[in-house]
Amino acid sequence: MIDVEDTSRKPTQVDVFIVNWNTAELLLACLDSLMTTSEASDLNVIVVDNGSADDSVELVGERFPDVLIIENEDNAGFARAHNQAFAASASPYVLLLNSDAEVPSGTIAHCRNVLAADDGIGVVGCAIVNPDGSPQNSVFRFPSLRGLVSTSLMLAQAFPESDVFNYDRYGSALPDSLSDVEVVMGSFLMVRRGDLDGRLLDDGYFMYTEEADLCRRMIENDLRVVFEPAVSITHVKGGSTRSPAQKAWSYEAKRRSVLRYLRKWRGPLVAYGANLLLLIDLVPRSIGWLASDGLSVMRRRPAAHFHKISILGLHLRAAVRPSAMDRRFHGPPESM
Repeated sequence: MIDVEDTSRKPTQVDVFIVNWNTAELLLACLDSLMTTSEASDLNVIVVDNGSADDSVELVGERFPDVLIIENEDNAGFARAHNQAFAASASPYVLLLNSDAEVPSGTIAHCRNVLAADDGIGVVGCAIVNPDGSPQNSVFRFPSLRGLVSTSLMLAQAFPESDVFNYDRYGSALPDSLSDVEVVMGSFLMVRRGDLDGRLLDDGYFMYTEEADLCRRMIENDLRVVFEPAVSITHVKGGSTRSPAQKAWSYEAKRRSVLRYLRKWRGPLVAYGANLLLLIDLVPRSIGWLASDGLSVMRRRPAAHFHKISILGLHLRAAVRPSAMDRRFHGPPESM
């Protein structure tokens, strides 16, 4: 067994994958944090830019010439972009890192050593905190009907500390030592290349839930997913979905991804039941959106509010024809 705190051994290189979409300022801060860590010389950083319109590519090229940049003409999605980075990399360890995260010294080396210490561990994640130091949800359970029922009935929101009602988030309780979990957040997720069977993420997910799919693959292959609270990153959260229209798109993307996961791992009947739960959950939300937004807000930002209501139609179509959820999902609007 290797001591994960042992810094005398020569570090093994890690490929860091960062997918960017119009988050130039946050991306530069992320890269700054990486390049000033004690392990910077042992990192290969690959940025995949999904057709940004904010000079992200030019700024990274000027300030970080050693960073490999893969440019996409349009938004290829989170999973597909990570697969592009994976195809261009070769190091034995792979780190998925959000562009709106900052990494302190020691975090990457520590997590790499956790993986190196135990071949039975397939995924490791760390604690995630907000810029003010408060904790974010860093672990969660696999999507399930039980979790959707709690969310739809607002039980998870009403009783966030309850492991019964806030089942998906472990009752908001983070382990205080290295612990097995079902899923760690994709904001910081490290894996061993040799455990990936030549593929990283299922690019059928455009965005969201792809890390749950990856963790499920690992567990199905008898590998552990662990959470290491001894080290952390800072995560701004939601850096690429800021406008009302983008937030509405994000809301739909999460729902589509959950249904895809359930179809893949739990079967069509469970996915159909989940769609009905999400439909029931959306009806009062749609009424609330209309009531709270008012006609004046609708006139100022019609696209965002139309998109919210259109999600209701999507679930109705899927209730009649489940294949409606299978059409290719496109990237979020640039701005609205």
